[in-house]
Amino acid sequence: MPTLPKLPRTKRDSPKEFPFDWTWVSGALQLLGEIGKLSDAEGGGLHVRSWSTNELWVMNRMAKVLMAKKLGPTVIKRSEDVLGQSYFLLEGTDPKAKAIELICHADTVKNGGNYDGRLGFALAASVVRALGIMKHRLRHNLLISCYRGEEADELGVGTVGSSVIIDRIKPAQFLDMKNREGTTMTDLLGREETLASYRARKHAKREGKPLPEPIFRDLNKIFDLDWEVLAQQRCAVGEVHIEQGRSMPMDTADGANPPFGVATCLAGPDRWTVIINGQSGHSGATPMVEPFKGESIPVRDLVSARQDALLASAKMQVIANNISRIFSAKKSLHRLTITDAEPRPGGRTQIAGMVEIHLEIRDIDTERKGRLFDQVKRAWQKIAKEEKVEVTFRRSASGGTVDCDERLIANSLSLAQYYDVPTRKMTCFARHDVANIMAAGVPGFLILTRCPNGSHLPNENVSEFDLAASFQMLMGMIMDIDWFFPTTQD
Repeated sequence: MPTLPKLPRTKRDSPKEFPFDWTWVSGALQLLGEIGKLSDAEGGGLHVRSWSTNELWVMNRMAKVLMAKKLGPTVIKRSEDVLGQSYFLLEGTDPKAKAIELICHADTVKNGGNYDGRLGFALAASVVRALGIMKHRLRHNLLISCYRGEEADELGVGTVGSSVIIDRIKPAQFLDMKNREGTTMTDLLGREETLASYRARKHAKREGKPLPEPIFRDLNKIFDLDWEVLAQQRCAVGEVHIEQGRSMPMDTADGANPPFGVATCLAGPDRWTVIINGQSGHSGATPMVEPFKGESIPVRDLVSARQDALLASAKMQVIANNISRIFSAKKSLHRLTITDAEPRPGGRTQIAGMVEIHLEIRDIDTERKGRLFDQVKRAWQKIAKEEKVEVTFRRSASGGTVDCDERLIANSLSLAQYYDVPTRKMTCFARHDVANIMAAGVPGFLILTRCPNGSHLPNENVSEFDLAASFQMLMGMIMDIDWFFPTTQD
């Protein structure tokens, strides 16, 4: 693998300014956003469920954007794998060369915005469009991959599609996964029509011919996926994603705040499903404390007559947050989150007999992540004893830290200096699909575009300047990788 030299560039390299059209990019994002608005996302924003028909429709819109005449004299070939993930290929001058892969995703969280996932696609499509305007053909193939199931809402685990591709999630395990309605992936994907069948039926309808019978996915082909073969088809991978933690403020008067960051690594999440079992009962008939003699006794001597799982879970959440804050006081780079507290039976006159909560811890330091969990677990077990409930832990996901390629990081910083745009290196605490491809051995980079409102909410927003700066960075990275990484013709 070559070492990417520092700039300045040679005459064979790209010019400093690339053709960029904000109105075209915003139009592409609007086109993709229209699909999300068809769903019933109460509270505003978009909702494109993972592994849904809506997700496939968004990918079809992506194809419409990429294959529009506005992109110029470029030929895009679309294909899909057995999971229904879309791949758009722009062939280079050396068709046998490995591909430069750009990653995006079509699904959103409920009440999400139009930039999480779609920004990566819009800028990748802008690269294709700029190459057409410049009449420049890359030496390498350019592969735009839209992976499914990036968000964790549906299956409780994120970046599922790319995880299956690299064998991080085994095929049998994937097919047994269930969505929120309890439908297995075997049943869900088994009812999906293949892209080839969809095209054939669409063509027949347009020609006024009898419609052929639909062909559904052959899920046995999942077991034939071979990542080693797929990895040999990629020389590098990159992704542009919005920065999701509101850690990049808008410009000050001197314009010194960076419009994007360069990720050095991605911290994978560890997740646990925690079950708290108590005793359900009537909210009115069940006393608060056990009977005692005399008029009164000290509060510390009272014995609870209830085994309230919801009360115990509330205390556990408070103590977990306090422990996390103590770690933060020591400048610990971690994130601890508790979600989906579900009391059961859940009636208004019922004491919760069971609560299921989900604990997530992210940190670039695996040992520190383990110490934080151990402290939380011991504290929760102590509370469970005090409240006379039982608590059990089941690990549902485990993700290690993935490092971005040092040469590509250095080249990103060099590019920013060349373009005279401020930037900074940062740790990414969100797990993106690019992490899976990098973990499987492909050198990669991640550009995090400033999104001051944060992510996973309806009002995600990226300014025109930040979008243009991120596009310029992505375009420069593609041109550099294409020139300095060898092809079969070198």
